[in-house]
Amino acid sequence: AAGFAVVLQASEIAPVPLLAFARLIQEAGFPAGVVSVITGDAENFGASGQSCVAGSRGLVQRSIFETLVARITEKAAGIIVGDPTEASTHIGPLCTASQITKIVATLQLAKAQGARIRFGGAPLKQAGNFMAPTLVECENHDIETLKVELFGPIMSLVPFDTQDEAIALANCTPYGLGSGARLYLHKNHLDQHL
Repeated sequence: AAGFAVVLQASEIAPVPLLAFARLIQEAGFPAGVVSVITGDAENFGASGQSCVAGSRGLVQRSIFETLVARITEKAAGIIVGDPTEASTHIGPLCTASQITKIVATLQLAKAQGARIRFGGAPLKQAGNFMAPTLVECENHDIETLKVELFGPIMSLVPFDTQDEAIALANCTPYGLGSGARLYLHKNHLDQHL
């Protein structure tokens, strides 16, 4: 047999996740050359929210919205942003300075559209392409952060009142974005939702 069985093309600006996958393939005992990874030049690494299936939009029942925001804010205060090779780091740098520029511009537009930045919202003042973890409150679905993938540590939350409203909000995107649902139900309401 000749040639490669699988050739994977890594993003030239974020090859590390695919290289880590290739290392796992090797450690699993696949023969050399069965899986090959082609990379381009990369100026930095670390996923840092730079995934097309990273959770970036949350729909939260209005009655628990402030409680959830308080818990997220508390947890976010402990996030360590820095060198992704350090075990204590939670979020590494973004791939490019242009990604930071795009995120900042999108956040400015979102604020002009009525969004409220609960925390973060700016690049960190340290060497590298570091963006502060950011929570955006969106009172309506016409906020830009809900319409685009930012590929950074940005989470937008939208309050809703009814199940029908939540479904409409979840479906008001032209993209087939990765999604999931998590229900927190009071035991007295369980029968209604099953």
